[in-house]
Amino acid sequence: MRHVSGHGDDEEAKRITGIVSGVIAGVAATITGAGLLVGALSGGLVTITASTGFAALAAASGATGAAIKVVDLIRDELASAGYTTLGPNTSHRSHKMMLSLWQQCHVVRVRRDGLRVYMEETHMRPIFSGPTDNSVNTHDVCFWARKYPYRTLKTFEVEAAALANDAIDGSRSDVLVGGQYLQSKNDSKIRSQDGRFNLCQQSDSHLVLYHGSNAIWSNNMWNRGVDRTIMQSDGNLVSYTASGQPVWSSGTHGNVGAYLILQNDGNLVIYLGRKAIWASNTYGR
Repeated sequence: MRHVSGHGDDEEAKRITGIVSGVIAGVAATITGAGLLVGALSGGLVTITASTGFAALAAASGATGAAIKVVDLIRDELASAGYTTLGPNTSHRSHKMMLSLWQQCHVVRVRRDGLRVYMEETHMRPIFSGPTDNSVNTHDVCFWARKYPYRTLKTFEVEAAALANDAIDGSRSDVLVGGQYLQSKNDSKIRSQDGRFNLCQQSDSHLVLYHGSNAIWSNNMWNRGVDRTIMQSDGNLVSYTASGQPVWSSGTHGNVGAYLILQNDGNLVIYLGRKAIWASNTYGR
């Protein structure tokens, strides 16, 4: 909350709009500087995705931890703009007001609902200190919020797949998350949880999906000198030669936090959160 002195709604509304616009811009800049990328603004929604600094910021708690961190960043930015933080069942005593002036208080509520963080506002106006110089009036934020219901200023949303660990456990035998790979010299593989399907990086360079002993899909890289196939942190599944030359990819780069999973239905799928962005289309085979 922030006190703003003055006589007229219009004049003070302009001042508050300017202050709030500065706060929102500061929040976006602070989030970016903290290692989060602020995505494109769409209909008042700011999407926050992972960057290289993200892990150090919120890896311990994943995307939920990042959303909590966003709340902290917004509160810090509001404080730097002169707002006073009020927690539940707390109060703040303002400076003394002149009897001839009414004042108003701009209230910004910051709340988190899952991975979304909302900045909402209401106004307390007009407010007075009381009829005499020694008067001290108490003004209840809830009263004014009922009179002037909160309206949304801006919504920030952390992508559920900002970290691969949020999407899926990288120790599972049926997945590859960012940085994990299959190596040809070991004929290394992942297998579906029911054990019926295997994805193997063969020593002949083929990446092959098997149902039992039957090959149902491959990337057709026979004899191309593939050393390993890696699920990159940018969301791309890529086969590399020993010299580091890429010879095949899923074409899914630019999807930070995506992961590969071999499903029990036989489909090999790359997901970003819950959205499938690539598949072998071997469902039911």
